[in-house]
Amino acid sequence: MSAESALLERTFAVGRFTCTMTFPRPKPGAVVHMAVEWSPRMPRQLSTSEKAAYRAGRDAAVAAYGEQMGERIAVLEV
Repeated sequence: MSAESALLERTFAVGRFTCTMTFPRPKPGAVVHMAVEWSPRMPRQLSTSEKAAYRAGRDAAVAAYGEQMGERIAVLEV
């Protein structure tokens, strides 16, 4: 995702990994999505504490995006 189209970018630690979420500037009528990048690589599996750190970082990033948009956003896990 190009930096020009990003409305918000958040980076946070997930155990030994770093996760970066980039949210685009939405287009009218389009489905909103985010790009997720991991460093140094995408984890194959997360420990219980890493899952908690990921969810906390993800939820904070999504909430910040919603605030910038002036909207309420829900995250559903199945």
